[in-house]
Amino acid sequence: MRTLTSRYGFTLLELIVYVGITALVVVSLTNVMITVFETRERTEGVSEVQQTGRFLFDRIRASALAAATFEGTTSDRLVLNMPEGVLGPIVFSVSEGVVYTRTGEKPAEALTSSLVTVDALIFTVVHDTVLQIDLTISDAKEDSMTLHTSHSLRLL
Repeated sequence: MRTLTSRYGFTLLELIVYVGITALVVVSLTNVMITVFETRERTEGVSEVQQTGRFLFDRIRASALAAATFEGTTSDRLVLNMPEGVLGPIVFSVSEGVVYTRTGEKPAEALTSSLVTVDALIFTVVHDTVLQIDLTISDAKEDSMTLHTSHSLRLL
């Protein structure tokens, strides 16, 4: 009669099962990692759009509150005339998806980065002292967001 001796190694069936389980785990982990990276990228894009929108609103609002008068109704250009003794008018405008500001005779300065594109920036003066701003902005992935705000202006 034959006695069973301890064997070393694995049978072919055990190896196939092990490789199959390992492959399933690797594929599952890869899918999870891809989803995590895509979500992170999308979240960063949305965050950049929101930050840029808040920055533009804050910058325009701060300048508008210091203005003596303003021009530019229902347009993509806003001219804020500053009180006498200040550097001259502040102009906000959009060109090729970038928002620019120019103070007096200084050269225009870009307010938005290359990570976002401003699709629309519309200034509307309502009731002589209320400035409504409508902003449509998107990131490189074309995730678009439309933001609206209105500010009551205290004209000097």
